Amino acid sequence: MSDTDLLREAAAKVRETANAATDGPWKPHDTHLDMGGHTATILTKRAGLADTGLVAWLPTFSHRPWDEKTNAWANATHVALWHPAVAKEIAAMLSCAADLDPSDRETVALDRCGMCGTAHLTDIALALTSKDPR
Repeated sequence: MSDTDLLREAAAKVRETANAATDGPWKPHDTHLDMGGHTATILTKRAGLADTGLVAWLPTFSHRPWDEKTNAWANATHVALWHPAVAKEIAAMLSCAADLDPSDRETVALDRCGMCGTAHLTDIALALTSKDPR
């Protein structure tokens, strides 16, 4: 598979999952479960509480709010950061890089993506497509 094909495949995968996900932005939240303790949740970040929706639920198995002994809150914060709008920008960057002439990818490209080089973009594409590194 060429780097161009890899970049295009990664961009398509990101777009597909971002388009299927709940629109962002998202925020992490510590949800109290009464007798069940606390859990890390990811909610839509909306002005009105009635407009806020659950995006994801990360069990903590803890009875303490924001318990640092589990990593669920750090994970929830990280996931909330990568909402669909962010993913779509990454997809745009990957697509833009795929459109560059392969010889231009070996240098730092100054284009709509900002300053990015092939090695970094290819690493992102490899991670997103779960392909083995070369």
